[in-house]
Amino acid sequence: MKKREYSDGIINFRDEQFICNACVSERYLKGIIIKWGKTGTCSYCKKKGKVRTLGFLVDKIETAFEQFYERTPEEHDEFHNPHDAWYREGNDVIDVISDIAGIDEKIAKDVLDILQDKYFDWENHTMGIENEFDKGSQYELKFPHHGDLQEKWNEFKTLVGKRDLVSRNEAEAILTDIFSVLDELLRYDKKTVVVAAGPKTEINVLHRARVFYDEDKLMDALAIPDAELGTPPAHVVKAGRMNWDGSPVFYGAEDVNTAVSEVRPPVGSYVAVASFEIIRDLRILDLEKLNEAFIDGSIFSHDELKKRQKAWFLRRFSDLICIPVMPDKENKDYLPSQAVADFVCNKLGLDGIRYRSVQTSGPHAMNIVLFEKASEVDRLDTPKDTKIEKYKAHSDEEYDSPYCVHEIRPKGSLDKITTKGATTATLRVLVDKIVVNKIEAVSYVSKTTKVNRALYRNCEETTEDREDKFDFFTSSL
Repeated sequence: MKKREYSDGIINFRDEQFICNACVSERYLKGIIIKWGKTGTCSYCKKKGKVRTLGFLVDKIETAFEQFYERTPEEHDEFHNPHDAWYREGNDVIDVISDIAGIDEKIAKDVLDILQDKYFDWENHTMGIENEFDKGSQYELKFPHHGDLQEKWNEFKTLVGKRDLVSRNEAEAILTDIFSVLDELLRYDKKTVVVAAGPKTEINVLHRARVFYDEDKLMDALAIPDAELGTPPAHVVKAGRMNWDGSPVFYGAEDVNTAVSEVRPPVGSYVAVASFEIIRDLRILDLEKLNEAFIDGSIFSHDELKKRQKAWFLRRFSDLICIPVMPDKENKDYLPSQAVADFVCNKLGLDGIRYRSVQTSGPHAMNIVLFEKASEVDRLDTPKDTKIEKYKAHSDEEYDSPYCVHEIRPKGSLDKITTKGATTATLRVLVDKIVVNKIEAVSYVSKTTKVNRALYRNCEETTEDREDKFDFFTSSL
């Protein structure tokens, strides 16, 4: 925006006109006038109260326009179809000023007169080119650029690969800065991006899959599903998308098909899927909800631009975390998401992260990782001296499923399956919901790209300035 010095009359007008808090409805501006204004008479409503100069309001509005608004083109571009109607986008500058500051049209016109004087360009005016803040100009909100946050994220990825204390602290500082707006982020439904999981919530059951290559090991797991199909013990845990090596977490999916896809089973294998009920209240960071997050603060606040830049960056955070990773690069490429999960757990104090699957697609293709503190499975309360028999029934036997697990309990024990009721437990296996999938075929969604191959003939020409010239022709192979 090209600016010039105010004319003398405008300077006096800026400093000699006063506006009171009653004439401004925007909450942030009203608060400043009340807190820092002096007692005087408003030039507009003529009432006594806390007032600030009109120049104060003009400066605030000017900064808001620079950061959050852009003037729309006066004419259509060269690609516009002349047979189609064309309407200039945006709203009239007077209406924008009035709306964002919560002031009436008379005050907005005075503000515009001051800004028009400051941005007036005689050369543009003589050529019929519209200046900033000309009467009749139109403005619209512009997307807040994410500032230097992409560069910070790239730096973060480098730091987490170093693993030393200094680098770890610097990486944590970057995440602290990025997530500093988390509590202020809202979705379009005015809810936060931290969602509830557990009893009486939409997220109350998770499905977890485990792949087996022979039926004997499968049957062993079906006998004790709370231990074998739940959260694995630390000594067998390998690094994953959201956990360090040796850090036990519970990876669950919101539907059975997603759970099966996540373990990437080969043809001929068996996949046991157990459903786990969430038995206590949890707080989950929903990365998908970040896609629609925004900041509902005042554009006149000094730090609002930075907050909106962070919100805009977090809108695509799921794309940065939920990317396909090749098996031979998991140790390296999982480091950023592992560090984020560790930060969300230990610094933000949340219980897990909800994120979309990269192995399948669809509205229900969502995963949830529950951190170690929220991953304990309540153990089945099996009476002492209980014998567990497991076998695969023959096809001619009358069972709903060929996979059978029988508990033979001593006399006098309860006739129903219960759990021990550990106070620290988060999950309870639903033993009547366990299923086994025999993988008979695998389907892929792929994008086919043609490979173009061409032949060139090298035609050298001996000259004083020797050059290689190429005669191009295509060839079908």
